[in-house]
Amino acid sequence: MKESYMDKKKDMKAAIQDVIKAMMDRVMERVLVTDPFIEEEHRAKRPLYAALVPGEIFKGSHFERRFVTPFGNA
Repeated sequence: MKESYMDKKKDMKAAIQDVIKAMMDRVMERVLVTDPFIEEEHRAKRPLYAALVPGEIFKGSHFERRFVTPFGNA
């Protein structure tokens, strides 16, 4: 039986969603468990930056780098 255009479209959508979900699961595992942002470590490594820029900015940057890199390779 021939697969219809709509069936192929649904299959493609599901495959794309599976890839994105797997990537997001890996990103969240890394950001929250494997390599979390620890403000005390950041302050110890980069005291000048920590004094000038709020920790929330670096925490966001930490997440952003771990988010963008895997998606750039997809």
